[in-house]
Formats: sequence, C-alpha cells, structure tokens
Amino acid sequence: MTRNLPNNVLPKGLLLTVAEKEAYTKLVDRLVDRACKEFMVHRDICGRKVDSKEWREIKSVGKLSIRKDRKSKHDRVQTLLGANGQYELVESNIPVPSMLVTGTLPGTIDDFLYGAFIDSSEAHRMRASYLKDQASDFHFLARVSTPTEEDPFRFAGVAWVELAGAKGIPFIWRRDILTLVAMGSKTTVSGERFGYYVIHSIGRSEIPPFPEKKYMRAKCSFCFVFHQRDVDTVEIYQRGFFAPMGDVPERSVLSSVLKNLVVPTRLMESSQGKKLHFMMKRAPQRHPSSLLGNKCAAGCQSRSRTGGTKQGTCVVCRLPVCSACKVPKKIAIDANRHAAIENTFSFCLVCVNKAKATPAAIFAQTEVITKTFNLEARQKALAAAPAGTDVVLYPQDLRKPRPVSCRTRRGEFGMLV
Repeated sequence: MTRNLPNNVLPKGLLLTVAEKEAYTKLVDRLVDRACKEFMVHRDICGRKVDSKEWREIKSVGKLSIRKDRKSKHDRVQTLLGANGQYELVESNIPVPSMLVTGTLPGTIDDFLYGAFIDSSEAHRMRASYLKDQASDFHFLARVSTPTEEDPFRFAGVAWVELAGAKGIPFIWRRDILTLVAMGSKTTVSGERFGYYVIHSIGRSEIPPFPEKKYMRAKCSFCFVFHQRDVDTVEIYQRGFFAPMGDVPERSVLSSVLKNLVVPTRLMESSQGKKLHFMMKRAPQRHPSSLLGNKCAAGCQSRSRTGGTKQGTCVVCRLPVCSACKVPKKIAIDANRHAAIENTFSFCLVCVNKAKATPAAIFAQTEVITKTFNLEARQKALAAAPAGTDVVLYPQDLRKPRPVSCRTRRGEFGMLV
C-alpha cells in the first residue's frame, strides 16, 4: 500500500461521543438485520433461486455467484441509510448498479470472521496480503466497539480508505471513502447464527472531501452475511452498491467492485495464515530435534539418505520434516506504514492440520485476552514509574495470564496454553 495523501491532512483520530457510538451501533444493527431478512427471503421463499430477468450474472467463482441489477442500466440514483435513521439520495453521473452476491464456500462462520477481522490499520495491511482487496491505503480514525472475551469477533470503527481502482490513470482523480467498518455475529429470534461484515459510507464534518488533493469521495454500502449451511459449508449473501461519483468509465468501476466482491473466497486462506502466525509466535525457541532424531515430524517414517536432518524444520513445532510432508506457506508476520511484511515458512502437515482443526474462536479469544492483559500491564507499569520515565515492557512482562478456553453452543472446544 502506498499513501498519496499527505500525513497532515487526515486527523490522527476522531473523538466520538457516546451518542455517536450508539448511533453507529444502531446503524450496523439495522444494516445486518435487513441483510439477514433478505437472505431468509432468498432462501425460504425463493428457494435460493435468483430471477434472471432482474439480475445478470457477471462473474462466478466456484459456487459463488456475483450478479448485477439489469434495471440499473439507466439508474443513476441509490439510497444510503444514515446514522440518524434517514435515507439520503446518492446521485451519480454514471449508472450505479445494485450488486448481488449469493452462493456457498467451504469453511465455517468463525473462520470467515477470523479471516476478515481487523481492529487496526496495521491489521488491515496484514489481512490485505491474503485478501488482495482494492484498498491502496487504509486508516482507522475511531473505534466504535471492540471485541470481548465473550464476543471476540465483534468490532466496529470509522475508517478512511483510498481505493486502488483509478490509480495510474492521469485524467481520473483518486477515489476515497469514509466508511463505517463493522464485523461480528448475531443470533436471530429463531436461534439462527449469522456472521456479518459491513462497509457503509458515512459523513463527518471533520473529514470533508479533498478535491484540492484531487480526491473524489465515493460512496458505497455492502453488508455480507454468512450462514452455516452444514458442518463445513458457509452460505453467503450480499446486496449493495458502489458509486464512484464523478465521471469514470463504467467498465473500470465494475472491474474494481468485482475484485472486492470475490474477497470472501480468500477468507479461509486469511484465517489459516493468521492461525499459523499465532502458532509461530508461541513456538519453542529451541529445536527439540533430539526427541525424534531424524524422523519426520509428520510421522511418515521416512529418513534422509545421510541419516541426518530432514529437508526442513517446521517453524511451529521446530521438528524436522521431509520434503514430502513439508508445506511452504507465505505468512504475513508484521506491517509497516505501507504494506505487510511477508515471508515464506515451512510447516509440517501435523501443525497445518492442527491449525485447520482448531476452532478460530479459540485463537480470537486468546488474542483478546492477551491484548487486554498487555494493556493492563502497560498501564500498571506507567502508573508505578516516576514522572518522565520511559517504560519498556519485555516479553516476560507480557505473557497472557492463564490458559484460554473457548465455550460455544457446541460445548468446550479446547485450550491454548
């Protein structure tokens, strides 16, 4: 990601009042409720069938289908729900089609939510290395809600986003959006659980458009909902729009939107990468190779011809692994101001399968507790230190306080220590 907007243009943060946070929370609830109701109509009344006279399929990935509203060929107006509960008109110089996403993908709701979860600008850059979305710059300006131990996937915040679609074309201004970003899960009155991911344009007087910097403020509204169809299949539904504003070739807009709408197909990859990174950070520092000698960690009983170590070492369990059982994966390990820092690491099949089998809720809950404990440790250290003293906390000061277990409707999942 490369930032084109000067650092002094965006505020370092927004101060939201309690009333504003409540209004944004209610806005997310309304958007999610509407999407869930539309999904249930699509599933229960329409039998998951889409009217081809109303919607034209423009792309499919596996069993996921993306459609464009046929009626929007001459429609240049959309409506956008505001935090005050009122709708505003979004008028564009080009047609603004409604976009419909339906279908299924392998995985679980929790894995999708863990793969999509971000709570900081740095977390977005790391996630972007897996999802390849169309944000060339992303900056959180305020937090509306934060995850808890009981609800580890819940987060909402206000973000400024620069879109990548129009870059490199001199006669087209760059597009940015000021958006409410929200994710989490909800359970309906009937007991059905849905995961959701919301991107919805908002307005703030503190962050007006930047025409003097050649930015055009676009507007959009997308609300993805995820429903567990069976044990390893997630059903996806989304209906929304993107209005680039100004004069932009419709084909360019559609191409950019499609790249974002296929992002759910990479959520499982993102979840797996985040799980493996989590396990890497808790890996033993030494190589316990003597425990297995030169045997492969995956238990395939193969040995090298020289009788020495195998073709590689798993970065999680630190045990030797043969070339047949070695799984190379590119993992985002950190992020700087512009992009994620990625490296390719070797894993054994045992650790890869363990990451897949361990519920994402355990990883998410552990991260929430660790962040909370680290923050409390830092605050205590600062309170105890003399005024003007620089406080440095070492890794031993930032250990999580206890083993973490995660309980859901299915019972006890397990524990990360």
